[in-house]
Amino acid sequence: MNAASYLAGYPTPFPTGAIAPGEIVTVFGNGFGSKPSVSFNGVPGPIVYASNCQINAVVPFEEAPGGSMYVSVQGTAMIGPVKLQVVAAAPGIFTSTGTGAGQGSIVNQDGTINSALNPAPAGSIVAVYMTGAGTLSPYLAPGLIAARRRSMCRYRKTRRLEMRFG
Repeated sequence: MNAASYLAGYPTPFPTGAIAPGEIVTVFGNGFGSKPSVSFNGVPGPIVYASNCQINAVVPFEEAPGGSMYVSVQGTAMIGPVKLQVVAAAPGIFTSTGTGAGQGSIVNQDGTINSALNPAPAGSIVAVYMTGAGTLSPYLAPGLIAARRRSMCRYRKTRRLEMRFG
């Protein structure tokens, strides 16, 4: 499921959900042990968090949208593989509660937390913490979860974000 929204894949006709390149996914369960791994088509994905009952891993950026992949988890026991559709994007915004519901984790240009009581001024920039936006350009090497330089990567396809206030 998407690590930000806790939804089982982007709205899709596929009953098991879908995942996107670079998406942070969450696997809940029990008995993952101290060094679990998540594999995508047999390739280990970078783990960004792991406990005995939760794993957050990054879907490899090299997975091409339009196909499918097999995802499996190795802990104290093997889970999967589960076949999932690969989509261009499966966006989810992280929330301030960490539950996938409620106020988004959004920071105003001045570094304060954005909220109904502290909105961003007109014309300012906000940072929205999200995952699942899809493939980046230039392409990230297998196993990397971020660019080494701040402005190195851009989304391969233009994504339009429209927000209405008031």
